Amino acid sequence: MYTAGRNFHSDRVIDPYILHFSRGNPSVTGYCHNRIEPRWFRVDRIKSLELLKETFEDPDFDREAHFADVFQHEAGGIPTAIAIWFDAVTAPYIRERRWHPSQQIEEHEDGSLTLNFVARGLQEVKRWALYYGKGARIESPPELVEMIKEDISAMYQHYSVISKQ
Repeated sequence: MYTAGRNFHSDRVIDPYILHFSRGNPSVTGYCHNRIEPRWFRVDRIKSLELLKETFEDPDFDREAHFADVFQHEAGGIPTAIAIWFDAVTAPYIRERRWHPSQQIEEHEDGSLTLNFVARGLQEVKRWALYYGKGARIESPPELVEMIKEDISAMYQHYSVISKQ
Protein backbone atom coordinates (compact mmCIF):
# COMPACT_ATOMS: atom_id res chain seq x y z
CA MET A 1 0.00 0.00 0.00
CA TYR A 2 1.36 3.43 -0.92
CA THR A 3 0.68 6.55 1.19
CA ALA A 4 1.26 9.70 -0.86
CA GLY A 5 1.27 12.06 2.13
CA ARG A 6 4.29 10.31 3.63
CA ASN A 7 5.73 8.92 0.38
CA PHE A 8 5.80 5.54 2.09
CA HIS A 9 4.93 1.94 1.19
CA SER A 10 3.51 -0.39 3.83
CA ASP A 11 2.03 -3.83 4.13
CA ARG A 12 -1.52 -3.89 5.45
CA VAL A 13 -4.05 -6.52 6.37
CA ILE A 14 -7.56 -5.21 5.87
CA ASP A 15 -11.05 -6.63 6.11
CA PRO A 16 -12.79 -4.90 3.19
CA TYR A 17 -16.28 -3.57 3.90
CA ILE A 18 -17.28 -1.56 0.86
CA LEU A 19 -15.99 -0.35 -2.50
CA HIS A 20 -16.90 3.27 -3.27
CA PHE A 21 -15.76 6.22 -5.35
CA SER A 22 -14.25 9.45 -4.09
CA ARG A 23 -13.30 12.18 -6.57
CA GLY A 24 -13.65 9.60 -9.30
CA ASN A 25 -11.11 7.27 -7.67
CA PRO A 26 -12.19 3.82 -6.50
CA SER A 27 -11.58 3.35 -2.79
CA VAL A 28 -12.16 0.50 -0.40
CA THR A 29 -13.18 1.07 3.19
CA GLY A 30 -12.14 -1.70 5.51
CA TYR A 31 -10.92 -2.55 8.95
CA CYS A 32 -7.16 -1.94 9.05
CA HIS A 33 -5.35 -4.34 11.35
CA ASN A 34 -2.37 -1.95 11.57
CA ARG A 35 -4.40 1.09 12.68
CA ILE A 36 -7.07 -0.96 14.47
CA GLU A 37 -9.93 1.04 12.95
CA PRO A 38 -11.84 1.38 9.69
CA ARG A 39 -9.76 3.26 7.06
CA TRP A 40 -10.08 4.28 3.42
CA PHE A 41 -7.65 2.95 0.85
CA ARG A 42 -7.38 4.19 -2.72
CA VAL A 43 -7.44 1.16 -4.98
CA ASP A 44 -4.92 2.67 -7.42
CA ARG A 45 -2.37 2.88 -4.59
CA ILE A 46 -2.55 -0.84 -3.83
CA LYS A 47 0.59 -2.24 -5.49
CA SER A 48 -0.19 -5.91 -4.85
CA LEU A 49 -2.64 -7.96 -2.87
CA GLU A 50 -3.01 -11.40 -1.46
CA LEU A 51 -6.36 -12.97 -0.74
CA LEU A 52 -6.23 -14.60 2.69
CA LYS A 53 -8.12 -17.74 3.63
CA GLU A 54 -9.55 -16.21 6.78
CA THR A 55 -13.04 -14.75 6.60
CA PHE A 56 -14.53 -12.05 8.78
CA GLU A 57 -17.80 -10.53 9.87
CA ASP A 58 -18.20 -7.17 11.52
CA PRO A 59 -21.77 -6.66 12.70
CA ASP A 60 -20.72 -3.34 14.29
CA PHE A 61 -19.75 -1.64 11.02
CA ASP A 62 -22.54 0.75 10.07
CA ARG A 63 -21.99 2.05 6.56
CA GLU A 64 -24.38 4.98 6.95
CA ALA A 65 -22.85 6.06 10.26
CA HIS A 66 -19.32 5.72 8.86
CA PHE A 67 -20.00 8.01 5.92
CA ALA A 68 -22.19 10.48 7.85
CA ASP A 69 -19.30 12.63 9.16
CA VAL A 70 -17.03 12.32 6.12
CA PHE A 71 -16.17 15.54 4.32
CA GLN A 72 -15.48 14.79 0.67
CA HIS A 73 -13.16 11.82 1.12
CA GLU A 74 -11.37 12.14 4.46
CA ALA A 75 -12.86 9.86 7.07
CA GLY A 76 -10.31 9.94 9.90
CA GLY A 77 -10.35 12.01 13.02
CA ILE A 78 -12.90 13.08 15.60
CA PRO A 79 -16.22 14.62 14.50
CA THR A 80 -15.63 18.37 14.80
CA ALA A 81 -17.93 21.38 14.47
CA ILE A 82 -16.72 23.53 11.57
CA ALA A 83 -17.76 27.06 10.59
CA ILE A 84 -16.58 28.71 7.37
CA TRP A 85 -17.57 32.24 6.32
CA PHE A 86 -17.90 32.92 2.59
CA ASP A 87 -18.03 36.42 1.11
CA ALA A 88 -20.96 37.63 -1.00
CA VAL A 89 -19.16 36.84 -4.28
CA THR A 90 -18.41 33.24 -3.28
CA ALA A 91 -21.65 32.55 -1.35
CA PRO A 92 -23.79 31.66 -4.43
CA TYR A 93 -21.45 28.75 -5.22
CA ILE A 94 -21.84 27.45 -1.67
CA ARG A 95 -25.63 27.84 -1.65
CA GLU A 96 -26.10 25.90 -4.88
CA ARG A 97 -25.23 22.48 -3.50
CA ARG A 98 -25.22 20.32 -0.41
CA TRP A 99 -21.63 19.98 0.80
CA HIS A 100 -22.31 17.85 3.85
CA PRO A 101 -25.36 16.05 5.31
CA SER A 102 -25.13 18.03 8.56
CA GLN A 103 -24.66 21.43 6.94
CA GLN A 104 -26.56 24.51 8.05
CA ILE A 105 -26.24 27.85 6.30
CA GLU A 106 -26.41 31.08 8.24
CA GLU A 107 -27.25 33.95 5.85
CA HIS A 108 -25.87 37.46 6.46
CA GLU A 109 -27.40 40.79 5.38
CA ASP A 110 -24.44 41.68 3.14
CA GLY A 111 -24.96 38.52 1.01
CA SER A 112 -22.21 36.54 2.69
CA LEU A 113 -22.93 33.33 4.58
CA THR A 114 -21.49 31.00 7.17
CA LEU A 115 -21.51 27.28 6.43
CA ASN A 116 -21.69 25.13 9.58
CA PHE A 117 -21.28 21.35 9.66
CA VAL A 118 -19.77 18.53 11.70
CA ALA A 119 -17.12 16.44 9.95
CA ARG A 120 -14.06 14.30 10.40
CA GLY A 121 -10.83 15.09 8.64
CA LEU A 122 -9.64 18.68 8.97
CA GLN A 123 -7.02 18.31 6.23
CA GLU A 124 -9.67 17.91 3.54
CA VAL A 125 -11.72 20.82 4.89
CA LYS A 126 -8.55 22.96 4.89
CA ARG A 127 -7.78 22.12 1.26
CA TRP A 128 -11.38 22.82 0.25
CA ALA A 129 -11.49 26.20 2.01
CA LEU A 130 -8.14 27.21 0.48
CA TYR A 131 -9.64 26.50 -2.95
CA TYR A 132 -11.95 29.51 -2.44
CA GLY A 133 -9.01 31.78 -1.61
CA LYS A 134 -9.91 35.16 -0.13
CA GLY A 135 -13.60 34.31 -0.56
CA ALA A 136 -13.50 31.95 2.44
CA ARG A 137 -12.44 32.30 6.06
CA ILE A 138 -12.37 29.47 8.59
CA GLU A 139 -14.10 30.62 11.77
CA SER A 140 -13.77 27.43 13.81
CA PRO A 141 -12.39 25.17 15.16
CA PRO A 142 -9.24 27.00 16.33
CA GLU A 143 -6.93 24.16 15.25
CA LEU A 144 -8.23 24.45 11.68
CA VAL A 145 -7.71 28.23 11.77
CA GLU A 146 -4.07 27.59 12.77
CA MET A 147 -3.62 25.02 10.00
CA ILE A 148 -4.83 27.59 7.45
CA LYS A 149 -2.57 30.30 8.89
CA GLU A 150 0.46 27.99 8.65
CA ASP A 151 -0.30 27.13 5.03
CA ILE A 152 -0.89 30.76 4.06
CA SER A 153 2.35 31.80 5.77
CA ALA A 154 4.29 29.10 3.93
CA MET A 155 2.65 30.09 0.64
CA TYR A 156 3.57 33.73 1.27
CA GLN A 157 7.18 32.68 1.84
CA HIS A 158 7.21 30.75 -1.44
CA TYR A 159 6.01 33.79 -3.37
CA SER A 160 8.28 36.19 -1.48
CA VAL A 161 11.28 34.28 -2.83
CA ILE A 162 9.99 34.67 -6.38
CA SER A 163 9.39 38.41 -6.05
CA LYS A 164 13.03 38.90 -4.88
CA GLN A 165 14.47 37.24 -7.98
